[in-house]
Amino acid sequence: MLEAILKDTYGIMIYQEQVMRIASELAGFSMGEADILRRAMGKKNPELMAEQRKKFVDGALARGVPEKKAEKIFGLMEQFAGYGFNKSHAAAYAFIAYETAYLKANYPVEFMAALLTSEMANTDKVVKHIEECRTMGLDVLPPT
Repeated sequence: MLEAILKDTYGIMIYQEQVMRIASELAGFSMGEADILRRAMGKKNPELMAEQRKKFVDGALARGVPEKKAEKIFGLMEQFAGYGFNKSHAAAYAFIAYETAYLKANYPVEFMAALLTSEMANTDKVVKHIEECRTMGLDVLPPT
């Protein structure tokens, strides 16, 4: 039942849309109810999560999923809540990460100069970035 939903991500829940589809297909949630579950996971409200767990497990049982398996799947969905994004945001973040890595690898002096300039007001970050410059073999000169 999960294969079609998780195939593109090699069996791992990554996107919020996947959690919503799992709730819909395994437990019979409407998409509106699945969205309430997604929001409850994001807010980590214990009372609401207990209510959603019961609803999910009851729905999965009604669809022939064994209780232990339904509980395990819900547990995996809860773990996901700590890091999951919706698919469009994940794609945008991945693109930005790729571009950033490209600039750092191919234009290290310019990249680190821009990074240091953008963080001038945060001394802790400036210190961290200067350390990174040294690790990269870049000299950082004091202001003149």
